[in-house]
Amino acid sequence: MPGPALYASLQETLVLCQSLTSLALTNLFMPMTDADGAVLCKGISKSRALKSLDLSGNLLGKLTCWELKISLQKNKSLETLNLECNQVQVCVSVCVCLILRACCFHVFVCVLAKPES
Repeated sequence: MPGPALYASLQETLVLCQSLTSLALTNLFMPMTDADGAVLCKGISKSRALKSLDLSGNLLGKLTCWELKISLQKNKSLETLNLECNQVQVCVSVCVCLILRACCFHVFVCVLAKPES
């Protein structure tokens, strides 16, 4: 069952497993909470191999966004991040970080949900 222990283990895996290049945690049977997303994102900063991360269809919010912002400033391998169908606050803050990162010539693609009307 997903929860804090699972995401803490995944955080460690991201650091230790340098052959893991793609991770899809999209729309799990029990969606990832904001707190769980924050725990997972701490591992992203230390991963040197992860190129693609799909976190779409979860319940990610401000806490995850904060940890993701910090991680993206340190991580140089991530090229694709999918945050579709999460809380809007995550997408807005991460996009600002991505724009700054793009100015530093790092390739990065971010898939976001359509704006709410």
